[in-house]
Amino acid sequence: MNKIAVTAGSIAIALVIIVIGGLLAPQAVQACSCAERPEVQQQMKSKAAIFAGTVVFTKKKAEIPFVSRSSDSPVQVNFEVSEVWKGHVTNQLTVHTAMSSASCGVEFKDGQQYLVYANAKSGDLQVDSCGGTMLLAQAGADLSLLGGGSVPPVLQMPPKQSSSIPIIISIVAVLLLAVFIAYAIRRRRTVR
Repeated sequence: MNKIAVTAGSIAIALVIIVIGGLLAPQAVQACSCAERPEVQQQMKSKAAIFAGTVVFTKKKAEIPFVSRSSDSPVQVNFEVSEVWKGHVTNQLTVHTAMSSASCGVEFKDGQQYLVYANAKSGDLQVDSCGGTMLLAQAGADLSLLGGGSVPPVLQMPPKQSSSIPIIISIVAVLLLAVFIAYAIRRRRTVR
């Protein structure tokens, strides 16, 4: 009877572990889901900026040592703007998007031309894959509905580039503080 109880108990524990493991296992999910693409007229009303431009460079803000990266990590995209339909847009402009299309980011490529539909958020222009941004070569229908745009004013200084130096300095400062506290605690214990 004792062997049967042990075997039944082992089987019950194994089943509980399998069920819990199945519930906790990572599941594949699609994070970005867009409704129908808005009409151009609706975009003209709702977007903060609409422009055409060439990607000069992209910079992933997650390129910081010891900081985890995810699909929604921000990417800074700098454009040389050629035509503007809406917004306070100069010939050089920076927008932000998520790193991956899984988080509704637009995966811009350096040197490519795009028609960009951007929202304003926290003082920055934000772009997502649900907003209608597309390669300029594929934007014929939108361009005909937008009509002629205007030439952007020339910005005298280059677009701002965010620096990761303050973040790295902060991480180093926190690590030094942790080492100092650990040293002080260890020293205090040895003095007693």
